Amino acid sequence: MRAGKRALSLAAAGFMGLCLMACSSFHKSGRVSEPVEINLQEESGQAEVRQALSDAGIPAEDSQEFFREVERFQSAVGDATDEDVMADRWEKAYPDFVGTNCRITAFMLARSLVKVEGGTAPAESADENLFLDLEAIRKAPVELWSGGDNGKFERLFAEVPAADTKDTGVQCEQVQKAWKERGISFADGKASIVTVWLHSKLTPEENILFPGHVGVLVSEDSGKLLFVEKLAFQKQYRALRFENRASLNAYLMGLYDLDENQPTAHTFLMENDRMMQEYRVLKKGA
Repeated sequence: MRAGKRALSLAAAGFMGLCLMACSSFHKSGRVSEPVEINLQEESGQAEVRQALSDAGIPAEDSQEFFREVERFQSAVGDATDEDVMADRWEKAYPDFVGTNCRITAFMLARSLVKVEGGTAPAESADENLFLDLEAIRKAPVELWSGGDNGKFERLFAEVPAADTKDTGVQCEQVQKAWKERGISFADGKASIVTVWLHSKLTPEENILFPGHVGVLVSEDSGKLLFVEKLAFQKQYRALRFENRASLNAYLMGLYDLDENQPTAHTFLMENDRMMQEYRVLKKGA
C-alpha cells in the first residue's frame, strides 16, 4: 500500500494546450484487417525483420541483442506451442532467469530512440510495477544492455500517478507530464515505441497508470507497419505486419482493454509521447 500517495496535478494550462492535439483520440476510420505474422523461428523470417529494423535505423548491435534472445527462447522451448509446456521447458533451462518480457524486449530494441536530458528519476515507490523486470535484468545470463541504461529504463516504464478521471486524453497528458519531469523525449524516425497504458485505481490513493504492454513499431516503405513484441516472460516473440494503425489499434485494444464498468479509464495507446493515430475504444457504448 502506498498510503498518502497522491496523483500528480494536471499540467498547467499552457502545457495542456500544447498537449491537446497530442492526447486527442483519432477517428480516421481506417479499414481494419488481420495482421500477417512473420515466423521468427525461420531464418528467412528473422532476415526479413532484421532488414526492416535496419532500414528503420535500429542499431545493428541492438538488433543483434534482440535476435540473441529470440534464439535463446527458441532453443529452450523447442517446438512447444502450449504455454504451460513452454514455461516448464524455459524454467528447466533457466531456473534463475525468468526471461524477458515486453518492456525489456522493446527497450532492448529501441532504447536508442529514447533520450534523457535532465529531469528527475521517479520515486522508488514508482518502480513497484517493475520489480520483476529489474530482477530479470539483473539475473540475465548475459548483460542485456549497458548498466548505465537501467535508469533510462526505469524513467520510461515506471508507473505514473493517474488523474481522477476516466478521460483517456487527460490520462495521456499525465504520462506526458511525468515523462517531461523525468527528462524523457523521443527521436523521430521510422521506428517508434508503442505503449499500452492501463489504469488501476484500487483506492483513491492508489490511482496509477502503468505500461501493461510495449512493442516496437516500424513504418515500412510499402506503407505497412511491422510490430515487434514479446507477449510475456515465458511466451513467444512475435513480428506482425499490419496494413495500418487502425488494425494495430484493433489488435491491441482487443487484447488489453478488458475491464468494463470500472471507475477507471479505458486502455489507451501512445506512440512515443503522443496518443497513437487511429486510437479509439472499440467496445460498444464506450
